[in-house]
Amino acid sequence: LVGGEASAMVLFIWRAPDAFTLVDLLLGRPAGSSSLGEMEKSVLVEVGNILAGSFLTAFSQVTCLDLRPTVPSLAFDMLGAVLSAALLEGGYYEEKVLVIETTFCGTGGSVAGHFLLAPRSGSLAIILKAIGLA
Repeated sequence: LVGGEASAMVLFIWRAPDAFTLVDLLLGRPAGSSSLGEMEKSVLVEVGNILAGSFLTAFSQVTCLDLRPTVPSLAFDMLGAVLSAALLEGGYYEEKVLVIETTFCGTGGSVAGHFLLAPRSGSLAIILKAIGLA
């Protein structure tokens, strides 16, 4: 979740094989060696934390909005189940989201995922006004 002037939810979505490959790349293991144990879950949460912080810092600088990330969590399930649970738990959200494709590259290959910023009701107008599109 994102607090501040324009509250929202941030989601990083990877296909399961890509999440395992990302963990292998980051832990310096051969591709295909990961399962989803506690260490691997911790790696994915930390990647999400770093990406959310980096994105929100850049987005905050562009919009001049105060955006503060909260502690991330991890969900590993079918896409529909993850999105439903996340959006229902977080409250009411706008019908529009910002989607950014994210690619990690290393000597062991590359992994693509998607970053989603889902503004809470009323926050989209604040964001659009901050970037001059209101």
